[in-house]
Amino acid sequence: LSSSSAASDVYKRQLFFFLEMASHDVNAKQAGKEEEGVKSYVEQDGVWQTVKISIWGVASSVINQLRNGAEITKLSLPAVFLEPCSVLEIGAAKILGYFPTLYSVVSEEQPLNRMMIVTKWYLAAFRRASYAKKPYNAVLGEIHKCHIISGGSVAQFHAQQVSHHPPKSVFRAYNEALNLSIDACVGFEPKFYGNYVTIPSNGYLKITNSKYSEDYYCDKPIPDILMNNVVWGTRTHEWIGTQIILCKKNQLETKIEYSGTKLKGNITCLKTNKVLVTFQGGVNTDPVTGIVINEAVENKFVLIDYAKEPPAKLIYPSVSEMDSNDSLKIWREVTEAIVTNDLVSADRAKEKVEKAQRERRATNTHFATKYFVKDEENGLWKFIDNKSLGEEEK
Repeated sequence: LSSSSAASDVYKRQLFFFLEMASHDVNAKQAGKEEEGVKSYVEQDGVWQTVKISIWGVASSVINQLRNGAEITKLSLPAVFLEPCSVLEIGAAKILGYFPTLYSVVSEEQPLNRMMIVTKWYLAAFRRASYAKKPYNAVLGEIHKCHIISGGSVAQFHAQQVSHHPPKSVFRAYNEALNLSIDACVGFEPKFYGNYVTIPSNGYLKITNSKYSEDYYCDKPIPDILMNNVVWGTRTHEWIGTQIILCKKNQLETKIEYSGTKLKGNITCLKTNKVLVTFQGGVNTDPVTGIVINEAVENKFVLIDYAKEPPAKLIYPSVSEMDSNDSLKIWREVTEAIVTNDLVSADRAKEKVEKAQRERRATNTHFATKYFVKDEENGLWKFIDNKSLGEEEK
């Protein structure tokens, strides 16, 4: 097919998708009570953020679990520590929610400008975390799907928990019309130090701009996290450490250094080892300003004004169209209890989810690895386009 024919086919599929989404909206309204109470609370404020964690509250949660007959070695982390969302939902909010910030990279001709757009997306997506507590650990095989409509095109998102020990989550956001995608595999290694926790991340994040046949690799999928006062005192959280974004084809590298509420960084040409751009600013509210370094003049610019980069609205399937192991279905009872501040019911519902996972593991019955397959040669997870393996794998 010619390039024009291929483009036409893509936009036809986009049109069919829009029509299908309109049909889904009608079906959701007709579903009535079935749809009530199923929603994502990711990136939202609520009572769960202000509930204080007390030693008595934690002890009470443990006692309630013991009364329910739980084994001491299998006690669940109390709901008072939790945000009402799965870690897969956070991936969607960060990676897909800010995807439109990246769209202009396909129309920019200059490699340095494209690297600045990628850097801007990273800063937008991973502005300082707003989470006061911990998200749910996704159960093995848990999936999460949603999409956005922005700039006249559709971008879709798939995620799945592919490993439980150690925990690994795989994500993919892609816009077929723009030939633009983001792939990530995220794991965490929390380390507890009394009243604070460090959460280094591991895995990878790759942005593929097919128009220019170039990839941008992040040495960490997200910045490392420091959480202070997790048991007593006022809880705070911040990004820490250094993040590298590398485009091998263009020999350009972005370096971002986090410190409290501030960040600074630069973009370097690896061929000449020359710094081309420097930038500094805030991690959430204060704009990040940059300087393009030239022998004749230093050109100042705003790399990102966070207020002008709001997230796109995430659109979810109706309940009847969700997989049985979708995050919003698996954690529905837990979420409803947390948002209504019924932490006793939340603890019980959470223990039920975790018990079901233990039973699947004991009988060697697992949810299938839908949408992704691991490349054993390079260890990366590949998205399976237009294919899904059955609901359960035995």
